[in-house]
Amino acid sequence: MGWQITAFCVEHMTPKELIADFPCSFFPTGRTFPAADVFSAMLPVPFAIGQLGTWTVLCDPLCIITWREQMLAAFSRGRRIFAFVVEGAASIYGFWYFVDGSLVREVLFQEGICVEEEGMLLPEERSLQRPWGYDEKNVLSLFEQVTGFDWKQLVNSSFQGLENELYSIRAV
Repeated sequence: MGWQITAFCVEHMTPKELIADFPCSFFPTGRTFPAADVFSAMLPVPFAIGQLGTWTVLCDPLCIITWREQMLAAFSRGRRIFAFVVEGAASIYGFWYFVDGSLVREVLFQEGICVEEEGMLLPEERSLQRPWGYDEKNVLSLFEQVTGFDWKQLVNSSFQGLENELYSIRAV
């Protein structure tokens, strides 16, 4: 597929609730984007947010928030968060799974080599094909199993553009 995706999914929150409750401020840009733009290097805003079922997906193509483990752990109190990265050009694949304030599992592969791994194997991981570790297929399969919605639903969604205090594109 060749996707470039860095995102986190928050269970039992609407986009409006996530924007209001997140530990940094988000500001809607007023622009809407299809998934093809959101999951590429071409997103012209720093973030995009959408909702599928009971999960809100915040796309973070520059990895500004997704790799802030302490922030996501704190925000996961009372809920689950599944964060993931699928970066085909750099061959980086992985995920972070938080439950009720704690990082339960983290796996990160770069160029076929495991560079980070923490926590016990999730039950959902047992069905994955792992002969070469994590790749795009395994991360997206795990994403589907944990969140309960499939990849086709995600790629057919639209997302609202966001800026925030951690990163903002400013006109010169």
